[in-house]
Amino acid sequence: MALFKDGELVWFLPRHRIEGRDALAVAQELRAADAIPQQTLDDAEAASATARAALAQAQAQLESATQQQAASRSQVDAARAAADRARSDLARARELAATQVVSVQALGNNLMATNDTTVFNTSFIFAPLYRGQAYNLTYVVPLNAWRLDGTLRYYTQHDTQDERQTRLAPSLKVAYRWFDRLSVELEGGREQFDETGPIRETHSTRWYVYGGYRLDFQ
Repeated sequence: MALFKDGELVWFLPRHRIEGRDALAVAQELRAADAIPQQTLDDAEAASATARAALAQAQAQLESATQQQAASRSQVDAARAAADRARSDLARARELAATQVVSVQALGNNLMATNDTTVFNTSFIFAPLYRGQAYNLTYVVPLNAWRLDGTLRYYTQHDTQDERQTRLAPSLKVAYRWFDRLSVELEGGREQFDETGPIRETHSTRWYVYGGYRLDFQ
């Protein structure tokens, strides 16, 4: 950088002392050399400060816009996730609504003993993802103060993934009426569960027994 006055060189600054430095540092050298009027330097410094303030304001606005854009994207993602869940729930509700159950029940009295009761019911389940059948046979016979309840339950299911389930559960309950409203009950049973298919295979057997008192308030 060189300054000439009336055709004569009055000030010179080599290139290596300019590169990598800001304008204020170069202006300070010009001021020290009295090569530029003070008013011109002051105007240049004021313009540089204004430019820095404008740059800082622009950067702040850019950061604010970036944050708002990120927040908007987050809201959009949340809305999309909520919409996906709603569609999934709607599809599930439609599947459940499409499930049909057909049931048949038969009752009988005094079939094998006096005052006995026999109940048989079966249900056929037609769902979009599986087919199922449930059978239930209950036999109740009172013997003076004693009461015998026998139950046999069977359930089978076959789904669209070729998974099969079967559940067999016989049980027997014995009750003795001790007083007019107080009874003692004892029940035992067995439950066998089997599941077979290409994905998993499970077999389990469970035995149970429990007893207690029964108080009838009315």
